[in-house]
Amino acid sequence: AQLVGWGADAVLPKVMSCIFQASSILVLRWLADIVFTKLCDLENWQKESEYQAAMISKKFCFGFVNSYFPIYFVGFMANHIRPFGVDVSCHEGRCLDYMTMMIAIIYIQNVLTRYFLIYVWPSIKDWWDNRDGSSVQPQAETNDEPMEEGEDEANETKIVLREKDLDEFEGADDQYTEKFFHLGYVMLFGAAFPLLTFLSLLNNLMDLRSLASTVMTLYKRPTYKCAKDIGSWMTILDIFVIMSIVSQCCFLAFT
Repeated sequence: AQLVGWGADAVLPKVMSCIFQASSILVLRWLADIVFTKLCDLENWQKESEYQAAMISKKFCFGFVNSYFPIYFVGFMANHIRPFGVDVSCHEGRCLDYMTMMIAIIYIQNVLTRYFLIYVWPSIKDWWDNRDGSSVQPQAETNDEPMEEGEDEANETKIVLREKDLDEFEGADDQYTEKFFHLGYVMLFGAAFPLLTFLSLLNNLMDLRSLASTVMTLYKRPTYKCAKDIGSWMTILDIFVIMSIVSQCCFLAFT
């Protein structure tokens, strides 16, 4: 059946379908990360840089199709093809409203899920692990009298023991992946949903210090690694630039 219009009976099914699509994107991305990690381990790369490049290329190729194909289909193909002989065209050929709704719901659900997994869940896990009161934070001096030497050493020992049990920081690759795909929504579909630019700016401003605070308090101190540039991500950024031009042209021609 056709994608119906924007009556009272049409909004809820569209919203539910967009939420389901956004949820399937997140689930498939999680499953793909597990599969790609196993594949890269089996490929037995000689250098860490080669391993990371292979992992990034797999995540990008799958993530591009997984994240953006539903929007491409609704915006550019729904009115022009009949998959399996079924008419999936938009009501009166206007797909812009449905495309805008899909972009907004997918982007917002991605951001909220990321905030929960990176900021909320580690805090809940840390609280649960230390619910018996064993969590010790550095004691702030409430007066001018210095702490006794024995108390100071005992406090530092408890803090070190607590930090020893914190999770390892897995690196910035996952952060790069999320940021680039969020950037992709703006570059590829910003013309269809201009408010997305403001939402992306707001997300980045909130993320600026939140991630730093999380890394400092909920993970072990990361090991320093030197890199001359962002590596394969620069090539991916060039691909996004080219695809954004193609997408904007398709948006003007077919939507």
